[in-house]
Amino acid sequence: MQKRPVEVLYYDGSSAIAHPALIRPLDQHLIQLSYIDDENRDVEIPYKMMAFIGAVGRRPAIVELPNDARIEFISRVPYWFAKPQKAIYDAIWQLERSPAQLLTLLVLALVMIFSVVKWVIPWGAKQVAAWVPDNTVQRIGDVTEQNLVKRTEVSALSADYQSRMRQRFQQEIAENPHAPAKLIFRKGKELGANALAIPNNTILVTDELVAIAEMEEEVLAVLAHEQGHIVRQHAMQKLIAASSVAMAWEMIFQDGSSMLTAAAVKLSDADYSKHLEYDADDYAMKHLYGRGISSIYLSNFLQRVENLRLSQPKKEELVIQIELEKWLNTHPEEQERIERIHAFDAKMSKQAVSHD
Repeated sequence: MQKRPVEVLYYDGSSAIAHPALIRPLDQHLIQLSYIDDENRDVEIPYKMMAFIGAVGRRPAIVELPNDARIEFISRVPYWFAKPQKAIYDAIWQLERSPAQLLTLLVLALVMIFSVVKWVIPWGAKQVAAWVPDNTVQRIGDVTEQNLVKRTEVSALSADYQSRMRQRFQQEIAENPHAPAKLIFRKGKELGANALAIPNNTILVTDELVAIAEMEEEVLAVLAHEQGHIVRQHAMQKLIAASSVAMAWEMIFQDGSSMLTAAAVKLSDADYSKHLEYDADDYAMKHLYGRGISSIYLSNFLQRVENLRLSQPKKEELVIQIELEKWLNTHPEEQERIERIHAFDAKMSKQAVSHD
């Protein structure tokens, strides 16, 4: 089948004048460009000297050449044009003229991104976390601990209380009583009532959290939850997942700005961290049950936190902000966790009765 020449406009790079021209294929490596300026010219141009830029919107496809010369297509790029990028640009050109196909691809892309963030990255982070060298985990934990100490103040809790809780933690809660997690108490300041599991086998507990608890057993139950984060390597999983989302954001959108990256990480982190919190709760419930301690202590503490939150006055103008923060919060709602704990306790009690 004869390959017909195609009309184009040719710019020689020395002026802005467009020369009407024809291009035709010579072989799979060359085309011939024929145009008239002061004389008739036939120029052979190898494909390897071309930079093809396909049509987008109303902009025609062009071929950039050395010395600022270029070929501008008047109509569609001919089928015989052998530049590899042509197929990609042709597909884009077709999509621009087919809203249904474009919408379908957009939906598929969103589904794929959602699936990667919700399932693939968390699964991959869990696998990778198990292979992180212990000395790396220790260094990350040490830096985290130093930063948290700088953000907090010396605890106002009595030395007797701190000593007693460390002893009880080692005897009643520690996964390995011979190498228990280091327990440090600090005045939380902006951290407020909080307990934090640090990868270097350390748990930081704030005075504000202790103030909410009415019994030492409730604090121990919280420590069991935080120990679950350490045992299950949740901190490293979160770090790896967050880093993966940030890198993916920058690769896809070519935007490394800290604000947008942080927003992408925050949005993806919301659901994933809820999964980790539930996992730590499951660990705590089973661990406490195995040590003869009721998991209801953890439920009671969470109920106090919930009651305290509900008792805080809310200004009408902050309702939208509060709801947004609730959606983005990386921890599950306390009531959901309380219901899971009560369901576990009821299940264990039923099993105990049936065994009797």
